[in-house]
Amino acid sequence: HSDITSIVVNGTNIFAGSCTGVFKSSDNGLTWVAVNSGIVEWPYVTSLITFGTNIFAATNYGIYLSEDNGLSWIEVNEGLTNLNVKSLAVNDSLLFAGTNGGGVWKCSFSDLSDIKEINKINTYFNQNYSQDLIKNKQNINEFVNIYNIRGEMVIKEQLSNTKTKIDIKGLSKGVYILMLSDSENNEITKYMK
Repeated sequence: HSDITSIVVNGTNIFAGSCTGVFKSSDNGLTWVAVNSGIVEWPYVTSLITFGTNIFAATNYGIYLSEDNGLSWIEVNEGLTNLNVKSLAVNDSLLFAGTNGGGVWKCSFSDLSDIKEINKINTYFNQNYSQDLIKNKQNINEFVNIYNIRGEMVIKEQLSNTKTKIDIKGLSKGVYILMLSDSENNEITKYMK
């Protein structure tokens, strides 16, 4: 592709943004493969930036985040009023986005990288508040269990029909395992406070 708008390196991978999406090379640019799973069809990628192992892509449809080297992307547009994003910048733990006619948007990386998508629910972890919000995508009877690193259950809560707030102010900083369960399935994700 000849219309390359941005290039970043993440570990041993090179990522290129273009008028048709994001492309990745694992062999120093000899070969390229499209990596757009989760990004809208025909995105115009205007900017790419990395923070740790996370990759952010600015597009004409908003900002996307990949936490797995481009294998999948999720939208991170919470609070972004103009989705036509032209540029990205990093300052310490903040992500800045320059928009087309909508000014500059900023957000903390901790607010963005703690958004986890699970098949049946979305979980929104905000370390600045004493409660986390869990939104069900379906009206199903589920429980959430949170385990500490030693495998001890520290919180058990039944989820309501559409959203549930869980009080986490008693949890120490650290890594936790969040398990969602219903009568048939268990789903697990990592949570860092």
